[in-house]
Order: sequence, then structure tokens, then C-alpha cells
Amino acid sequence: MSENKSNENVSPAPDEKSDASLTKAPLIIFGTMVLMSIVTIAFVFVTHYGRTEPYLDSKLRRVVYKTRAPATTLSLNYNAFGPQALAHPLIGSQWWQWQAQGSDDPAQKYDIKIVVYRTITEKEVSAKFPIIEEKYMDYRYLPLKDAISYLDKTIDETQDPAIRRTLNATQTKLADHFR
Repeated sequence: MSENKSNENVSPAPDEKSDASLTKAPLIIFGTMVLMSIVTIAFVFVTHYGRTEPYLDSKLRRVVYKTRAPATTLSLNYNAFGPQALAHPLIGSQWWQWQAQGSDDPAQKYDIKIVVYRTITEKEVSAKFPIIEEKYMDYRYLPLKDAISYLDKTIDETQDPAIRRTLNATQTKLADHFR
């Protein structure tokens, strides 16, 4: 009689590698889930708590986002707050603060910077932006809330369209920088 091999129940010999992989599978799945959770938490933290701003990366030819710390200061030119007639009560005269008066020459220009700040003290700002007469470094320090209040009020009251454009541009710079 011939033996029919197809009728025999032949079970394969136990494979040690397949048993080991079956016991490691839950660990691999668990490890993957933990890694995905960490990545998700990091993504949520960066997008909700980190500050991102787009910039064009010329090498990659695409817009990428970089994380930045919340801004504390912004240095602007004196003219960003309008002509001296409007800005004087807020930020002083448009000549060096160590001089009693400005030059008789109307073409004389003074490089005066207005440092708008928030979340730090004026003492900290003055340490970052010191006034140095010998180098003609003249800074005026202005809290953000005072700058915003001045701009809101002056934009509403000013009739000159050129001054309004300048003040609106300054207001936009402040809003973008301190957002």
C-alpha cells in the first residue's frame, strides 16, 4: 500500500526565532507608542507654547519656521514716532539728550534710537542699550504700553496722511515684534 503523505498531520517543529519575536512584539509596539506620544507632546508644546516665525530658506527654497523666544525689546528710529512736535512729550527732543539744544543747522541729523520694551525693567534695558556720549549712542527707553497708547491716540488725532502712515507702520512693527 502506498502511503498518502497528504493525509498526515505534520506539524512543523517549533521555531525558537518565531517564539522570541512573538514575545518581543508587544514591547516593540509599546515602544513605538511611547515614541509617538513624545513626538506628539513635543509638537504640541512647540506649536502652542513656542514662538515660531516663517522665513525663506534660500538653500531649501521653501518657507520654514524657526522658534524664537518672546521679544523683550525693539529699537526704532526717532522718526518712527512722528515729528518732534508730536513725539517730544513722550520721548524728548530730537537732539542728543546731553546737549541743551539742537544745532542751528536744520540739515543736522541725530541718530537717536527709541527702545520699546516689555517684561523687563528700564534698568535692564539701559544695561543692554547704554547711552554713550563719546560714541554718539543716544537711546530713549519706552515701555510698550506707553508706546501703544501714544500711537493709538496720535493716529486718531492726526490729520496728515504721511504721519498717519508712519505711525501705522510703527504700530504694525510693534504688533508683529511683540506678538
